[in-house]
Amino acid sequence: MNITKKIHPQGKSLLRLLRSTPDNLAPALSEGQRPPATIYALSLTRTLRRMDDVLDGLKAYTLSTQLGVHDGADQNLAASTEELLTQLARHGDDCRSIVSAYFGPEADASRRFASSIKSLTEARELQARYLSQHSGRVCLISFMAPSVIISGFFIEGPDAQGRLGPCPVVHGEQNAAFSWNLFFRKVLIELVSLNSRVYEAVAGAGIRENNAITASENTDLIRMAKRVSELPVYVFPDEARGTLPAIAVKRDVQGESATVAASSLKKPLLPPGRCTISVSAEAEKLGEGYRVPYAGN
Repeated sequence: MNITKKIHPQGKSLLRLLRSTPDNLAPALSEGQRPPATIYALSLTRTLRRMDDVLDGLKAYTLSTQLGVHDGADQNLAASTEELLTQLARHGDDCRSIVSAYFGPEADASRRFASSIKSLTEARELQARYLSQHSGRVCLISFMAPSVIISGFFIEGPDAQGRLGPCPVVHGEQNAAFSWNLFFRKVLIELVSLNSRVYEAVAGAGIRENNAITASENTDLIRMAKRVSELPVYVFPDEARGTLPAIAVKRDVQGESATVAASSLKKPLLPPGRCTISVSAEAEKLGEGYRVPYAGN
C-alpha cells in the first residue's frame, strides 16, 4: 500500500459527493434502503467512535499499568478492541455496498472496486471473522521499559501443538503482537484510502460534488489524525522493519489539515533498554506451555 493523502475540510469530500447524488442515479437502491450518504456517515461515525473508545481505554490502561493497580482497565480495553476490529470489517462492507448501489452488485465496476480495496480490508475481515467465532480472545501486552510503556494486543488462539498464544491464523507463524502505535497509524491510512477509493468509484458514475452541501467527514478524520499523531513512535521488535507510517497535522491560513503517508523516512524505534513483558491473561494460562509474545526472543 502506497498512499500520501492530504485531508482538508475544504478539499474533496466523499460525504458531500454522496449527498449530491440525485435519487435516480443510484439505481440499486431499493425501497426502504438507506441512501449511500447515510450509510457512509453512520459507518464512519461508528468507526471513529470505536477508535476513540480504544484510545481512551488505552490511556486508562497505561495509567493503571504504571500504578500497578488492577481496576478492570485491561478488560475494558480488550472489549473495546474487539468492538473496533468488528466495526473496521463492517466499514469495508459498507464501502462495498455504497459502490454497489451505483452500479449494481454484479457489475464490473463493483467487482473492480472490491478487488481494489482487498489489500485494505482483508486483514480486518480475517480478525473480525475469527473473533466472531472465538469472542473474548483479545489479550493485551506491554513492554515496560525504564522510561516508557509500549502497549499492544494480540488475538489468542492455539498453534499446531495446541499451545495458546498469538493465533497463527491472524498473526502468522511469528509469535508476534500488534503495537497500538503502529496499529492506529495503519487503521487511519486504511480509512483515508477507503475514502479516496469510494470517491473515485462514485465519481466514475458521473456524480459531481455540490459545494453548497455541507459535510464534516474531513474535519472528523483530521481530529482522529491529531489523536493518532500524538501516539509515541515506539513499536514492537518484529515491527521495526522498513518505515513507519507518518501522520502530520498542521494549521495554516486555510485552517487545520492532516497529511497521511503510508511510508516515511522515519525509522521505527524499539523501546529503550531492557524491557519487562507483561501480558493480561489469566494466571493459570501463563504456565510453561503459554506462548508469550517475544518471550525468549
